[in-house]
Amino acid sequence: MRGGDRPVVVIDGDGQIDMGFDDFSSVFQQGYRHMHVVCDNQGYSASGNHATGMTDMLAKVSTRPSGRQGKLDGRILTRKEPAMMIKFSGARYAATASPSHLPDFIQKVERGLRETPSFIQVFTPCNVNWGYDDEQAASITRLGVVSGIWPLWEWGDDGFRRTLPFPRSAFGKKLREYLRGQRRFSHLKDADMEQFEQYVLALNDRVDKLERGFAVAK
Repeated sequence: MRGGDRPVVVIDGDGQIDMGFDDFSSVFQQGYRHMHVVCDNQGYSASGNHATGMTDMLAKVSTRPSGRQGKLDGRILTRKEPAMMIKFSGARYAATASPSHLPDFIQKVERGLRETPSFIQVFTPCNVNWGYDDEQAASITRLGVVSGIWPLWEWGDDGFRRTLPFPRSAFGKKLREYLRGQRRFSHLKDADMEQFEQYVLALNDRVDKLERGFAVAK
């Protein structure tokens, strides 16, 4: 990676964040000029849809058939936030993105190529493992963003900012539509839905705090 005349771009899946985090984060710590794009479908699809550290809470996967770790009443695990983790590991630019919001996605890729080392975590729903029909792909992807379960933000040299507002007063309906549209969440009860709403609020509260604390300079 040294002495190259163009940026190096690495594209892989979210499983790599678990399996290779030591090497993965060290590359950012060393400051090697590259852009790392993770297509996050929240599972090890190649090995039967096992859970990764990015699998959403209460989602049914082959290693969590009840959506919980271990027993039916086992622990509920929330997902890691690797874009934030990598920013603190030395990334000059980190962002989340989604193909449902292409202008935002394109702008982040272009900026990531300019401000290396950079990391972009891309929301990548999987119809096979998540359990929805092909024609629902666009709507599920968009609902994941507008419901607030996948906040869009970027964090560069100039500071942190949301790139899409969170509709705090109206997110609940969108979130339930998103969850009910996937068979991996077909087992959820009303109490689980409420727990999801609290999780999404807490997630977006954290994003809001980062924006206030590390705001882009005007």
